[in-house]
Amino acid sequence: MFVWQNCPDETKEKIISFWRDTRFVDDAAERERRVKEVTAIALHGENVVGVSSVYVEPLIRKDLYFGFFRAALLPAYQQILLSRKLYQVTFDGLSAWVEKRPRPRMCGIASVFENKVYEKSPLPVRSTGASLVGFSPKGEPTFVKWFDHARY
Repeated sequence: MFVWQNCPDETKEKIISFWRDTRFVDDAAERERRVKEVTAIALHGENVVGVSSVYVEPLIRKDLYFGFFRAALLPAYQQILLSRKLYQVTFDGLSAWVEKRPRPRMCGIASVFENKVYEKSPLPVRSTGASLVGFSPKGEPTFVKWFDHARY
């Protein structure tokens, strides 16, 4: 469910509880700050099992902004491609949202692959359509997927 900039208070409380109970986000102040960045949630019944969020920063050039994608999933849901589904819901939802609001100039979604498993499959184009654009200061691959309406 896409909830960017339109997340009901009851859903925010569920997300904060999810982060607190799973220890994905330990600090209470950080949970309160980050809940404003939530883009999509995955539910199993009434329970939150996955949350995606983005923080918006420039990448490639100082005037090109990207939503840096993050996802947190319960361990039982990590192997069922739920992260990819949250990514797609986030991409599609943000693309439509940004197309109606050209400021900030968000051009797409960026992902920094922090998981060591990706060192074993160094593909420059991911199955999501995201392409390698560089590496983080820690040497982690950074990928972007441009919105169809993005211009540089």
